[in-house]
Amino acid sequence: MVFKDNVKLDSIFTDNLVLQRGNARVFGKGGAPGGTVRASYGTVSATGIVPAEGDWVVELPLTQADAEGKELKIEYSSDGTNFSPSVSVQNVRVGEVWFASGQSNMAVTLDYITRKKQTVKYDYTVANNWDKISICQVDYRESSTPLEDIPDSTSWVVPGSVENVSSYSAMASAFASQLQTTLNVPVGIMVSSVGGSCIEEWLDAETMKGLQSTAASMGKVDSRFYNGMVHALKGYGVGGILWYQGEANVTSPTLYKKQFKAYVELYREFFGSDMPVLTMQLPQFETGSAWYEFRNMQWNLQKEIDKAYTVCGIDLGDNTGADDSIHPTDKWPFAERAVGVAAQKVYNLSAEDMPRGKDYGVSPSIVSAKPVKGGILLEADQPLQAKDNKVNGFYVLVGTQYAYPVGQIVDGKIFLECDGLNAKTVFYLQSNTVKADYTIAYGEYGTPLAPFGWLSVTLPNYAVTVTATENGTTTTGEFTRKVGETFTLEITPNEGYVAEVYVNGEKADYTEGTFSCEIYDNTAIEVKFVSENSEPEQPENPENPENPENPENPDKDNGGKKGGCGSTIGAGMCLTALGAAFVALKKRKD
Repeated sequence: MVFKDNVKLDSIFTDNLVLQRGNARVFGKGGAPGGTVRASYGTVSATGIVPAEGDWVVELPLTQADAEGKELKIEYSSDGTNFSPSVSVQNVRVGEVWFASGQSNMAVTLDYITRKKQTVKYDYTVANNWDKISICQVDYRESSTPLEDIPDSTSWVVPGSVENVSSYSAMASAFASQLQTTLNVPVGIMVSSVGGSCIEEWLDAETMKGLQSTAASMGKVDSRFYNGMVHALKGYGVGGILWYQGEANVTSPTLYKKQFKAYVELYREFFGSDMPVLTMQLPQFETGSAWYEFRNMQWNLQKEIDKAYTVCGIDLGDNTGADDSIHPTDKWPFAERAVGVAAQKVYNLSAEDMPRGKDYGVSPSIVSAKPVKGGILLEADQPLQAKDNKVNGFYVLVGTQYAYPVGQIVDGKIFLECDGLNAKTVFYLQSNTVKADYTIAYGEYGTPLAPFGWLSVTLPNYAVTVTATENGTTTTGEFTRKVGETFTLEITPNEGYVAEVYVNGEKADYTEGTFSCEIYDNTAIEVKFVSENSEPEQPENPENPENPENPENPDKDNGGKKGGCGSTIGAGMCLTALGAAFVALKKRKD
């Protein structure tokens, strides 16, 4: 679109576009240096000055979504007062804009997956919100140099009906539809994807100078799709990136981690904001390559990159090994899961804000693996559940051997029966596919527990607090023991008294002599000395109840006489002599 003084909008601005709320940036080229460009949307307008190089930008202050299609007008003035007749773009809305990119699983169309499995079209049909969505699917083009304009055949389109979605990305359109339902605002999705492409082809030449590349070994060319299908979008206001790629790079997970970090840095600068990035974790596929190792790397990326989130799909994909199983048809549920992550992490919605029954939030992950009596207890960052409370797919390195326990859900955690004190590492679903008879764990909002490898089992130290009570007087001692160690008390009641022992509030099986227990958590042990007649002995000297027979030296043991300082715990510790409380016990080796 060219008008007076060769001023033009960049080619991405066509009818039916969506502007990102809070980041509505309009830009183009031309005009005399110092001239003024004015952009207007409804009653909102803003101006920008043409710089010396001629690439002008106008920031429209549009912070609220607007579902009513309006005219976007661009006007130019050389003196800032007399603006030339406007050139307009029609049916422009304000909402959320996402950039979707990757290789074939982002590129395959709704028509493609419908021909593989007719029933998958049902969800797209029921959605019935295609008039609230705009799609800009960049047509295939490769280039050895960055191109400034999108292909002539590319423009923004409002599908209107599911029939008109058939030729667009099944993944991107499913994401856009479900995001629109969740947020109830217009959604624009820009799609730039090529089947079989590797990540190096989506990075610019400058970025690739600092990275190793495997593209040439696969018969591919660095930067060619960035140049031909992305560069022309530079500066457009975008709320987030949806990235589904990795199959072509699956044999090089270590290198990919560096490349992906560079990708995020490049595209955040490219679109001009610190936007979130959602990565679709590779789902099931039976192949000779170690997809599970690549999945582990993808999952851990979110721990190293701020506002980068991984969408787990271990229960999705095609594990049959059939022809073309690398392109699974379950794009709608995978996109649903991505929307659930965006709802939690990008839009700060709660699970209650989601449409009923929809997956919500990042998949659970294990935060601790520690020995307990009889095995290992795995705790996730949210409560876990599973069919019949059983979870398959674990193996544990115990010493130099592997154990293959079936997990049991206990109070939202997973118990693995094994020699926990000698366990070193835990693995979960470390295979390309999940066996048909396996039951896997899910979080509280419908997302699967993420696969993991090389999870270390920690051997923590725990606090042991011992209190002893006689005749209403209590003394306390604190100790530390490693998990699994035995803690021992030598208990000698005074004549006419018996000892009762409580561990964490529950009465222990104890009669007399030594009491021992294994420590598998912070532990509170309480020893109560009570009269055999259930009535405490009254002191003979109320002025010095701690030692009635020797008031001048109350800490001296009176030989264990009834009513004196004879009840002991540890080695020679007098319970009723408060000044010496637990001295002997503290001298014991911790």
